[in-house]
Amino acid sequence: MIAGDAYIIELKMSFKTLELNRIGELLAGQPILVIDDESRIRHLVSRYLAKIYFSGRNIVQASSAEEAIEKLKEQKFGLIILDLMLLDSSGFEVIKHLILDERETNQIAPPVVVISGNLHSGVMKNLIARGVQHILSKPFNFQNFVSKVQQALLS
Repeated sequence: MIAGDAYIIELKMSFKTLELNRIGELLAGQPILVIDDESRIRHLVSRYLAKIYFSGRNIVQASSAEEAIEKLKEQKFGLIILDLMLLDSSGFEVIKHLILDERETNQIAPPVVVISGNLHSGVMKNLIARGVQHILSKPFNFQNFVSKVQQALLS
């Protein structure tokens, strides 16, 4: 192995670390809200977020649209991870709340990453019409998740 090869490998590893550190910087200490009715998915997403954000204490979970809307009324979030298919309601109710709140307060809503296993063209059109740009199909892996979170925070 020559020194140049080791240097290139080192740069790639450093870039990956910088990429993950950048997510923490973009959130600037703001909490993240994870909304999914499946506890297994909430915990997986929270683990992924803790891995890239280096802090599980800033991850808040909600298992329903009603609970999520209450949490959104109580505090500000830097990012929202939202499942569309919730037991009590649709994730569209949460999006509707965010849009109304944005209009009433004149404050920009936090970025939203929608995760769903049911992303047919009608759902996609509906999401895009409501301004949702960051959509992740279930099942997803860590790399896809990190990429989508980073895109949402940079937009």
